[in-house]
Amino acid sequence: MNRGLVIALCALGALACNRGGNQVVIPDLDRPGKLDLFCADIEDIIQDVSFDVRRLLPLEACDFETEQIPEDFDPNSFGAVTQVQRGEVAAISFTERFVVNTNQTVPGVTGFVVDEQPTGVKVSPADPSFTYVSSFSAKTVQAYATQLILGVNDDSLPLPQRVSFDAGPTDLALYESVTTPPDVPTDEDNIVIPDQITFGEIAYRFLFAPVPDLGVVYQVEWDLESNTWVSPTAIPLATEDCDTISPVEADPEAPNYERVCPSVREVKIVNTTLTCTPPPVDGPRPVAVHVDDGGTPDDASDDYLLVADSNLPIIHRLALGPNGAAGSTDEPIAVGTPTSSVVSTPFVPATFDNTEATQRYLYAVSSTDDSVLAVEYTESADTFGAVLPVLAGVGPRANEEGVESRNRVRSFFTNARAIEVLTPNYELEEQDDGGLIVPDSILCDATNTDEVLTAQNPANMRGVFLAVSLSQGFLFFLDIYDLNGRCRGGDNGDCNSTTEGDAFASIQRHRRRFAASPSELIEIQGTPALVFNASQGTLDPETGEGRNSDGPALEFVSCPDSMGSVFGDNPGGELDGLICSSTQVWSTLTQRWDGTYEGLIPNTQGGLGKFEPESVEGRPSSADGVSWFSAGDVPLCQVGVLGPGVSLPGYPDPLISPQFFNSDYEGDRLFITGELPVATENDMFCDQLFGDVPDEIDDLPVWFPIVQAFDNEVEIGPSPNPGRYSFEDVLTCYPQFTDYEVHTRGVYTVVGTSTGFVHRVTASEEDGACVLDDTRPVDCLVQENGECPEEDPVLDVDTVLTGRAFPQVQYVNPLVSFEIGPFSEDAQPTDSTQAVLTFSIFNAFTVLTIGTDGGLRSLPSSMTYSPLLEDLFFVDLQSGVRQLTFSPLSTVETFQ
Repeated sequence: MNRGLVIALCALGALACNRGGNQVVIPDLDRPGKLDLFCADIEDIIQDVSFDVRRLLPLEACDFETEQIPEDFDPNSFGAVTQVQRGEVAAISFTERFVVNTNQTVPGVTGFVVDEQPTGVKVSPADPSFTYVSSFSAKTVQAYATQLILGVNDDSLPLPQRVSFDAGPTDLALYESVTTPPDVPTDEDNIVIPDQITFGEIAYRFLFAPVPDLGVVYQVEWDLESNTWVSPTAIPLATEDCDTISPVEADPEAPNYERVCPSVREVKIVNTTLTCTPPPVDGPRPVAVHVDDGGTPDDASDDYLLVADSNLPIIHRLALGPNGAAGSTDEPIAVGTPTSSVVSTPFVPATFDNTEATQRYLYAVSSTDDSVLAVEYTESADTFGAVLPVLAGVGPRANEEGVESRNRVRSFFTNARAIEVLTPNYELEEQDDGGLIVPDSILCDATNTDEVLTAQNPANMRGVFLAVSLSQGFLFFLDIYDLNGRCRGGDNGDCNSTTEGDAFASIQRHRRRFAASPSELIEIQGTPALVFNASQGTLDPETGEGRNSDGPALEFVSCPDSMGSVFGDNPGGELDGLICSSTQVWSTLTQRWDGTYEGLIPNTQGGLGKFEPESVEGRPSSADGVSWFSAGDVPLCQVGVLGPGVSLPGYPDPLISPQFFNSDYEGDRLFITGELPVATENDMFCDQLFGDVPDEIDDLPVWFPIVQAFDNEVEIGPSPNPGRYSFEDVLTCYPQFTDYEVHTRGVYTVVGTSTGFVHRVTASEEDGACVLDDTRPVDCLVQENGECPEEDPVLDVDTVLTGRAFPQVQYVNPLVSFEIGPFSEDAQPTDSTQAVLTFSIFNAFTVLTIGTDGGLRSLPSSMTYSPLLEDLFFVDLQSGVRQLTFSPLSTVETFQ
């Protein structure tokens, strides 16, 4: 090709780009996965791509103020980042803010080539001479001279070394004993002396790689004298399952760390239900490893290797020492769910008003529902290993999935992808007796106005927190110990002001950190309405009656524990109000509530319903005169459908127990909503009976009572209008699939716009019938001889999971409570009656979050927090690496 033609083609290419052609932009990072930090002294930086490496440094050498660094010393904190797509490890200078280009002859920024599909990377903070990498496809763990990662091409550097397995490792952990810590000396003017910096002396070093397909964790020792691998050792793991583990019960009355202002507010104490997810297959499946230093980094005698298992309901716990984890026989921690990751905290004080650090905790991500668990990890505690209650109330996802909400931290319908413990500005002092305390010097001074003003911005994070990355590109945080806590809650942190600062400060361990306090605590928005037929009746707060309406009224009630009145004024009366709302700020949501008389149960609309003379599953009929309707496209039990008389002996339930309501439930109703099928649409008989079904559903509905409900079909009773239609009629006129939906009967269907239809219906393991889940019973706060009293029971409202409100009975769910009165004698309900109670709760707290996706689709991979640098490094397969700082919480830089 001649030179003129080349120039012409280039010009045409440029013109195409200018006219909207696609430009190819080569990213610096390509699907980054894991990251670890190291420090190096560099010089002669040219355009952020070329530089010389003077020497590697211990990580401590990157933790100095600028004024302490001499002119001929340029320590850079680097991140070694795996690139899954390219099979590389890239280096990022977080000091000078660029991605290292190791090969300038290749277009774009390239990293150092390692084995295929790297899954982990580790560098010793004391002696960073080598970088260790695990690779899934290559089934190896490798060791590279760290200078190679920085693009140094020196024949004197050690050659890469590999150790191979029979299957691919999914993670990598480094464990070593530092006998002499690194030394970064300074002169009399506090200036660093670069030539005298020394690495730490290491007694032993092990790498741990979980291999899920083999059910083992491989231990590989690194010989420090010869800088070579020692043959790998397979560490056997426990095989406990739900039949053999003994979960530890949490103590709901254990001292709790919290700061709740104003101090008159109460935080409800809750229990957690012990649940267990049976493993689908036999044997362990280790997927992630975490080295726990026992809370005392300088003492190797209490070190453990924690292993997340994606199959078994346990976290493996292996003691570490000079022989690594070989020979460890420690009992696993029974968390009741398989896990995908696990981390541990340093020691923290037990309560807010104490500085003696005595408590530790584990956090793990459940691999079944991607929620977060908090686990008691204080060795001296009787409840060591207990999964702790982290929520009062019920979350929308917990309700939707039928999972106990109290021992899970969730964020609506997003999934937790990675967790990391953060400790900005946190430090401990050892006492003469060996105990640890938080020094007063780092606690916020409530008498210092400037410190108080700074502390009352929740984004100024100082203390111990858990970062949780979510699948949709956000981080949220759990409070563990807040060094600014004593300055939170109004003027001077006195916890009494209700006008300035974060007057309603709410801090509690294991619960989400809030972004800001609302101006008023949880309240109702506007005036509630109880619409009756065509009457738009707003409610009178003094009587509960609807203005300009002949419909039912609200009755005054006593608010359950942990709730307060948000609407209704009952002068001189003993009752609290007309509508009560939960004051549990960690579970209360800003949302609208609708209570619709005999209303639709959400998510019960289907299009593959079919009338059947017999059960498609071969189930026997319960009585003569009943028939069947198959509903294979809607999981009826999962969405909350019930037949009449559902009961669970020994579990009092407000829905069905006469001792509470003097009434049993009649069961739900099956509505037909579809048009006649093609086969019968021109049949005069069928057209006369059902031709207007979709249009007349509000006035002349076609429905049948549900006699028995199962997950995929319902047994239906005789037609309630035999003179208008019968089962034989619908069987004849609807011989094919039809649209349908399920409504409640004789009660109000209560639905929150965020919470949905609260229920605890599940499919029976015995026959698939829709029953009340006995693993989520209604609890009594006050019991007599271990049982709930028949008269005046005091229920734990957080366990009352029901979306059906009976007329003339106080309705309670974990978030709201009210009572709708009777219909008047002149307005008795019919099939065309419309009665809807509507109100909105607002001023719920907003959760502190920070975006991590940079406007791109997010695929969170991992997080690495540096206690030394006090920054968090968030790695996203799609959007790159983001560096965050905490005073205040903000993004420093994003590398893509």
